[in-house]
Amino acid sequence: MVWLAWFGLLGCQPKFEIESDLACDADYFDWAGGIATWVAEGKGDGSFDVDPAGGFETRVVGEYSLETGDIEYEISYAGDAWVGSAQASGYGFVQTNGDVDTEITIVRTDVLGDEYTTVERVERTGCEEVRWYSDGDDIFRVDEGTYTDDGFEYSIQTPYGGGEGVLSSDLTYVESQEESTADYTYSAEIEGDGDGYRVAQFDESGADYDSSGEREDFPDGSVHWDYAYSTVDGTYYWDYTVDYYGDGTGTLEGSGFNCEVEFSGWDCVASCDDGEDYSCS
Repeated sequence: MVWLAWFGLLGCQPKFEIESDLACDADYFDWAGGIATWVAEGKGDGSFDVDPAGGFETRVVGEYSLETGDIEYEISYAGDAWVGSAQASGYGFVQTNGDVDTEITIVRTDVLGDEYTTVERVERTGCEEVRWYSDGDDIFRVDEGTYTDDGFEYSIQTPYGGGEGVLSSDLTYVESQEESTADYTYSAEIEGDGDGYRVAQFDESGADYDSSGEREDFPDGSVHWDYAYSTVDGTYYWDYTVDYYGDGTGTLEGSGFNCEVEFSGWDCVASCDDGEDYSCS
């Protein structure tokens, strides 16, 4: 790993300048983002203030110490995003050829004031990259793949399954995922983008139910569900949108009945064509 500390031995201030020939010959460096790209776009002293690619994150301000490897930065988000802000801290190596080996803890604060912590370990050597994601205790996902001229092709590992995906240079992505436990099986085809939008076509089965349909996630945290849920009692068709605060409306249909549903703080009430209201929480 390159620390660039030899500048200090010469009595000079360390300076970060990206090499003209990166360790990976694929054209990925500008659009892929991350600490190496941000430092390269900075003043050369490890500090940076950048507008990252994609519309979900709008600004990243921070510093990578060229002498110690310490990393600190803050992320700002679009005004209607479900995340209000994020603080990141960690350590590692950022090489002038584009290789990185870092571990960064990111604490995101949502619009409700709740905090969510993710630890991201990234190791990139040449065109190969591995990302480990954990909650600070347990790893819940590992992405491992290769940068090409067209994007990043990767495999996915989770505690109960895995899949594969492709991230394109415009930050759109597609993934196929499968999971299986003693209680259920799940599969999904997913598409998303750098603006925070994501849609999944899914199938899920348990001991006494089957479900299939679509889930859309929007940058503001609202979710649209459109799916069928089947049990021995029949099949129920749900179509509703609920925002990040748990408020929303939609419909519920079944054999011989139709209902309008309303969510308030995640409590659900179905007003049906028999003139009665029912709890659907």
